[in-house]
Amino acid sequence: MECAEQEDWKKQGICSMKCHKEFVPDVVTYNIMINICKKGMLLEADKLFIEMEEKGCLPDSISFNIIIQGFFEKITSTKL
Repeated sequence: MECAEQEDWKKQGICSMKCHKEFVPDVVTYNIMINICKKGMLLEADKLFIEMEEKGCLPDSISFNIIIQGFFEKITSTKL
């Protein structure tokens, strides 16, 4: 993710982590960021999930659970 997307990330308080060039997130860090993003920023959460895989950080069962739960919540909230 480019730092040009800082405004959205500043809202979630994780821009400083993502935009620091030397920071290399692990699966736990990605899971935390994805979990934060799924609350209103589902597309960003999905981008993080894809980025995670592209950077060689394999998602675990928690990663999949967070993404599935986020999409499920989105679907059920739009049907109400």
